Amino acid sequence: MLCCNEKADLVTMTVSKSTFEIIRSYVRELEKGNKRYAMLGIEVSPGYYVPFPVYIDSEHLMGLENIVEHAVRRKVIPWVLRKYVKNIISMGNIRSDELIKNYVLRDQIGSSLSSQSLMHSIRASRDNFNDRLIPTYKAQHNYPAIILKKMDPDGYSDTESQRVLILDSDGDLAISKVPAQPLESEEGKCNLTGDGLFGCITYKHEKGSYIFDHIILNRLQQKSLEIILEQYEKTGSGERPLPLFAEEVLSRARTIFEKDIH
Repeated sequence: MLCCNEKADLVTMTVSKSTFEIIRSYVRELEKGNKRYAMLGIEVSPGYYVPFPVYIDSEHLMGLENIVEHAVRRKVIPWVLRKYVKNIISMGNIRSDELIKNYVLRDQIGSSLSSQSLMHSIRASRDNFNDRLIPTYKAQHNYPAIILKKMDPDGYSDTESQRVLILDSDGDLAISKVPAQPLESEEGKCNLTGDGLFGCITYKHEKGSYIFDHIILNRLQQKSLEIILEQYEKTGSGERPLPLFAEEVLSRARTIFEKDIH
């Protein structure tokens, strides 16, 4: 199994069949009750662990889902996600004494993330995740945002929405969905046919509604957005610190919507 220890570092764990059956039994019951949960391994003696589930809220569940993506593809957990691991493990520590008294199951935990075959099998089972990783996890992105690129559909036929790669107002990347028709309409307004003209689409998402606009850019501003996109497509990460001219584009986007011209 691929796990996180209490320091939020990645480790692999080899468990016995009996322990695995206990985990499966927990999972079946929790899934039946539509419970949000995390499965912990409580240390009952040095190097030996027993499985135990804890209930978590939707924010911690989202955190774990993002952790899995980073763990499988990059074999690291970004620091912004580590707090979720530590919070969840602290929930289990409350029950540690009780578990140590009542359980004798033993499974040794590995000291490092060394099993390439394990990683290969996990990766193979998650081939449906075609997008590169977004470097920063956030429960909520800040708007307005700049659209850097249209993305391919994710397998669900939804003609009313368009997947896009965005740069939000904090300078973080995300893959989001926006209404397709208003986006196409704004693209028509931003049809730059003259030589030396550059532009991008910006939008604001608030209370379920989307407001679009466009920005005419100079060559340096356009190049800064291209650099961010190239970096993402090559490595799956964003540019840090954010290029100065990209900051200028975000500043202009904020100004557009602050003027409340709509």
